[in-house]
Amino acid sequence: MIFRAPRSHPHTAAILCFGVSCLFPGAAQSRPEPAALFGDNAVLQRDTPVRIWGRADPGEPVVVRFHRVSAKATADADGNWQVMLPAPPRAIQGGSIQTEGSDLVFKGASETVISRNVVYGDVWLCSGQSNMEWSIRKAANAVDEIAAANYPGIRQFKVAGRSVGRPIAPHELAGHWVVCSPPTVGRDFTAVGYFFARDLHRRYNIPQGLVTSAWGGTTVEAWISEEAFDRHAISAVVQSGSENRRAPSGAFNAMIHPIIGVGLRGILWYQGEANAREPDGYGALFRALIADWRQRWESPALPFLFVQLPNYGSTEGINWAQIRQGQASALDLPATAMAVTIDLGEPRGIHPRNKQDVGHRLGLLARRTIFGEAVTAEGPRFLSATSEGSVARLRFGGTETDGGQLVLRPPPPPDKIAFELAGADSVFHPAGATLIDSEIQLRSEPVRVPKTVRYAFRNNPAPVLFNEAGLPAAPFVAGVSESNP
Repeated sequence: MIFRAPRSHPHTAAILCFGVSCLFPGAAQSRPEPAALFGDNAVLQRDTPVRIWGRADPGEPVVVRFHRVSAKATADADGNWQVMLPAPPRAIQGGSIQTEGSDLVFKGASETVISRNVVYGDVWLCSGQSNMEWSIRKAANAVDEIAAANYPGIRQFKVAGRSVGRPIAPHELAGHWVVCSPPTVGRDFTAVGYFFARDLHRRYNIPQGLVTSAWGGTTVEAWISEEAFDRHAISAVVQSGSENRRAPSGAFNAMIHPIIGVGLRGILWYQGEANAREPDGYGALFRALIADWRQRWESPALPFLFVQLPNYGSTEGINWAQIRQGQASALDLPATAMAVTIDLGEPRGIHPRNKQDVGHRLGLLARRTIFGEAVTAEGPRFLSATSEGSVARLRFGGTETDGGQLVLRPPPPPDKIAFELAGADSVFHPAGATLIDSEIQLRSEPVRVPKTVRYAFRNNPAPVLFNEAGLPAAPFVAGVSESNP
């Protein structure tokens, strides 16, 4: 006999019943309940064994089967079970099952639950605050983007935003996978995640799964576990109430803890705005978050791609610049990469509508750092600064061999600042820039002997340094050493 699970059930899957339990209502029910992450339309990480979990009666045997692989488990005394599904044969790991999913089967002693239209692909955790949560319907050119979003190989599982004082159990997580289509994509799909996934899906013809766990207004502290604060000897500004979006560990407890262990290709992160009022220490907190999540996933080199904050606000302020500096410090960690967006912001809009280029730049980073393509993925990289008299000479990498020559765009208007120099007094002054033989030369009349240089180190600076691929250099602050005679 075949029964359909009710729509309110996390799995709109078929339930197959065997034996007397289907005929007599009083008989024991032994239906395995897979976690919501493994319901209809799910994307399972290809190329690797996949951890799958759920609930059943204590002592209940559970067999999980997908394609030609299977695994067994027995529910523990609390009714929890978990299996490690072996990696699939290479023939079914990617594009060959692009849009035509298969049944993911959970067989108990007397009943079987089936999740329909499940595929192998690449799964990405998309996290942070509102600019990651930002939907496609609010992005630039939204009407045309939504109309063209016919990609059944792209799916999203959205975790509801909430903050709690204790880590919630995996079975407490609600939600379901949504297949990308014009009627669905404009509702809650993350715009940054979608444009990222679309680029990769078009290029590799492999399904892309987005587990979106992002919540507007959250600080970085909200996403770090309580144990990590102790382990890394870091502190957070205490916020009242465990349900506060800024409460330390609150979002981690509710939105990360119940998904720990789901198979991932990598993590996408876009956050920092909520910390801009108190930027000191952001770098240490951000690095602790990355280490914390990698430890939780038992993957020290889990790829972590993040967005550096764009230009925003006043020309005079530097608190956003300090957040960007803290973000860039995470590049010292292995398997991290930063999408520079200093040219994509809106001075009066904290939510820039151009999410297409943000997703595209993250996609370039993934193609290069994760998939090994020889593709230009970043702008010029600052290497060193030396001085000869009052002239500072700046050298950059990633130009001739990656993205073409340096491109110095026209000088900014008087109310915008690009390069600055400071002498021994540490007072910065705007500096004029000249491109000579793949080198930037700077001069500032008040600075006789340059000691420090900084570029685009304002909340809303004037980005003028790019490569021929159109990718911008990241903001930086650096010391200037005297050239050897």
